[in-house]
Amino acid sequence: MAYGQVGECVTRLVQLTRRQLLLGTATLTAAVLMGNGAAQADTEEYVT
Repeated sequence: MAYGQVGECVTRLVQLTRRQLLLGTATLTAAVLMGNGAAQADTEEYVT
């Protein structure tokens, strides 16, 4: 394998893992926000 091909493979892998990390972070953030929203709704119901 030529050095350029190895570099391309590494770059693709990095891009893929970065994309997966971003997706995972977005999913986690959405889950946390939804969880917080549900918790706030529950507490608001108790308060009123």
